[in-house]
Amino acid sequence: MIQEHTARMEQYLTPEERFTQAVLQDNRPVLEQMKNEGFTPSSRLLESVAANHPTADNLETLHSTFGISLPSMEAEPAMKNMNEPQLGL
Repeated sequence: MIQEHTARMEQYLTPEERFTQAVLQDNRPVLEQMKNEGFTPSSRLLESVAANHPTADNLETLHSTFGISLPSMEAEPAMKNMNEPQLGL
């Protein structure tokens, strides 16, 4: 029942929400359709997608469909090391 309700709600999503959902669900057909319809994600939208921690597969789909790479995600492993506890000597 929840899935049926969710499916009906998809028609009310903004293009930006549809894009984010498609990237995070690795939904290439939706991304290709959006690209063919002329949708271009803003830099702010791409920052929002990056903040949702996309997987490597999500990033590959985004790159192969829109030709967009998220360089901020490449630096993420280095940033994680900064959050680890530092041992004082």
